[in-house]
Amino acid sequence: MRPEENKEMRTEDSRDPSAFPVEGEPRESVSESGTPRKRKRPQTEREIRKERRNKGCEYTTESGKKMPKKSVAVRCKSSRCRDREFYCHELTEQDRIEINVGFFRSGQFSDQRNFLASYVDSVTERQIRTALKKRQRDGQIAMEGRGGRREAEKVEDEEKRQSILDHNNKFPRMESHYCRANTENEFLAPELNLTTMYNMYVSEIAADIKNLHQDLYTTSSNPWDSNFLL
Repeated sequence: MRPEENKEMRTEDSRDPSAFPVEGEPRESVSESGTPRKRKRPQTEREIRKERRNKGCEYTTESGKKMPKKSVAVRCKSSRCRDREFYCHELTEQDRIEINVGFFRSGQFSDQRNFLASYVDSVTERQIRTALKKRQRDGQIAMEGRGGRREAEKVEDEEKRQSILDHNNKFPRMESHYCRANTENEFLAPELNLTTMYNMYVSEIAADIKNLHQDLYTTSSNPWDSNFLL
């Protein structure tokens, strides 16, 4: 469904969240702000594998193949380097180790390309050619653009999520009379659901936030909804 069609189907609800009382008593352990703790999402195997690869560490590929740690290569002994007035022979073994560590330290492709472009004029290695090609006029390397989202978009989404949580925390909630000893969950008024809450949110706040769709509201409410049940 296109965004403009979704907008036409949306029904705004101007009711006040505090108008949905819940029977019971509030849990004493709830913080004054009412903001739930943010749970740190554990890294997936794919993310761990990518991080280790980018940092030059030993890792196992998706197919199960073990890849060794990136180490300093055997020193070049060719006379061609001296003939071309290259000075790599003047680097000590410690210098070579420090260069290797510095290259892989951040684990970011853009930083590694920036590292190469800062010290290399031109060679035939593909990665270095790519780094030189991506070097901008100011000498910096363009940010990595493969997959994912831009940092500004992530910040904007985080602001939207916080706005959603702030709105959700306006709804009264109480602990269960029947199973308070076995659960820390709290409950909302029975007539509430995510669609109703979303429409109320749109009516109250979303006019000031561009391009907010119900999918973002639903996913942003999930961590909150795990402790406060509808």
